[in-house]
Amino acid sequence: MTCDDTFLPSHIGTKLLLRNGGEMFISKYVRRTNTQKFLSYVEVEVFKPLSYVSSGRELNSDLVIKNENGTYFLQLSTESKGWKNTSKVGMSVVIPGKPSFLLTEILSSVEAIGVPVVDFSVDDLYVQDNHWFVFNMGAYENYENVTKWPWFLQEKNCHNSIERDASILYQTYKLDIGEKWTFSVTANIWGFDPIPMPINIPIIYTSVLTQGTEMVSSDLQKTFRAENLTVNFTPLKIKKWETALNFYLWSASLLCPKTAVTLTIQVTCPFGKKIKFYYDFEGKLSPHQLEKAYKDSEKFFTLPVNYRPPSKKGIAIPTTENIYNADPSKPKHNNYYEISKNSGTYKQCLGKSSREKCGCTDEKKVSRYAQESDCIEKVYLLKHPAILIPNLTLLHPEFPEVPLSPPYFIYVIEINHREDFTVTSTATPSLIRLRKNQKIPNHKILQDPSSLVITMKGTGLYHFRVLALDKVSFCDLSEDIAVYAITTSLAYPLYYLINASVVTLLACALCASYLYLHRKGGTAQIPVNVPTCESYYKQKYE
Repeated sequence: MTCDDTFLPSHIGTKLLLRNGGEMFISKYVRRTNTQKFLSYVEVEVFKPLSYVSSGRELNSDLVIKNENGTYFLQLSTESKGWKNTSKVGMSVVIPGKPSFLLTEILSSVEAIGVPVVDFSVDDLYVQDNHWFVFNMGAYENYENVTKWPWFLQEKNCHNSIERDASILYQTYKLDIGEKWTFSVTANIWGFDPIPMPINIPIIYTSVLTQGTEMVSSDLQKTFRAENLTVNFTPLKIKKWETALNFYLWSASLLCPKTAVTLTIQVTCPFGKKIKFYYDFEGKLSPHQLEKAYKDSEKFFTLPVNYRPPSKKGIAIPTTENIYNADPSKPKHNNYYEISKNSGTYKQCLGKSSREKCGCTDEKKVSRYAQESDCIEKVYLLKHPAILIPNLTLLHPEFPEVPLSPPYFIYVIEINHREDFTVTSTATPSLIRLRKNQKIPNHKILQDPSSLVITMKGTGLYHFRVLALDKVSFCDLSEDIAVYAITTSLAYPLYYLINASVVTLLACALCASYLYLHRKGGTAQIPVNVPTCESYYKQKYE
């Protein structure tokens, strides 16, 4: 091929077909740099025999090649048919075992000028009639009709497929800070491939859109008819960004329906990643049993209508804006003082005339989220001593559920501004260092979620919010926990024993006081007319 037309490395594996018949597969590409005549050449594997236009035997003529100052003249020994009747400029004279010549000019019926397709230098060459052939592999511009082009390239049949791991369900994946993703891509080979890939050359190639912002390591496993590439992707920079991984079969045919797999990875907050609080009984019950447990009065407490929890001003002086188990048609609970009357705002029930119009579903009635406080009717019940050890887990759409643990350090606040509770956890070295870092908001109240203990000192509703430390996740991780604490009555027979003991102590105290007051100042004489205890009992029982 000459001028601007040239073979390319991408042509390897492509079919080269002759119009007269014959099929080859390009197996090797070589770029020519030491000649001005041809830019490149390819080696082919003949899959179907090539049909020639004519031969020396058909022309009944031997071939003589003469070199005159670098110009090669191809002369026929007879004029039976001659060059003009059988050949055109652009056809090739092929001599097995010798260089081929490309016909560039037809001088007469017995003489033509040709150019050797490889470097060749010889004075004269004589070829017998049965040892040379003419093939039509001329240039396209010599033929007006495309259907008469003497040769053409055609894509080879598909022998490859590429599939991503079955666990990869989406085109785009989101990773948070500190997370990594492992996945695999598999390439398969089937059927007969006339140009098989060498075993030491991978089939799957990888390209990364954004370099330097991630660490990509891979493990390639090759078998006879397949190749598996396992990739570990780890973000390196703590900032939001996006990249794409492209896995492609560089040698696959364009006739294959799928030759590449592209995955987009976003380093941001994964949708659905959150902190989840579980009641102590939730993991042990089926969905049906769980629904029944929500209605069980022993595990849940039904809040009074329009309930608001106590404040630091007093048990019966609510000041919070959150109203629970709301019903606009009924008065607010403990609404006696001016500060209570000026606080409390409806959410779902705002502008409604009754609870039935607030849109509270069964799920919202047992919710623990502050934004649904109007609908919250039942909350988790704890009896004194009210100690809560929260079962906190981390939910992620792409990874298994795991207990919440460092580096997700947390702090706990009470939504309704109650202060009669304590929060403790094990002071690990990492937690101690964070508590000393004044650049971290709320650094003094940071806790380790894996050993968290909340102790409630009062009664009524406690509505806690657990918040994860900032900068450990792109997500705003938080969870609400609603607990109602009540005092307990003493178990039988302790209640009656204590009552009897108190009565006895009171009687003894009164008796001792009486004796002390009447005997104060020494040995007092008891009047004769005042009966003693001994004379009283004698008179009564004798």
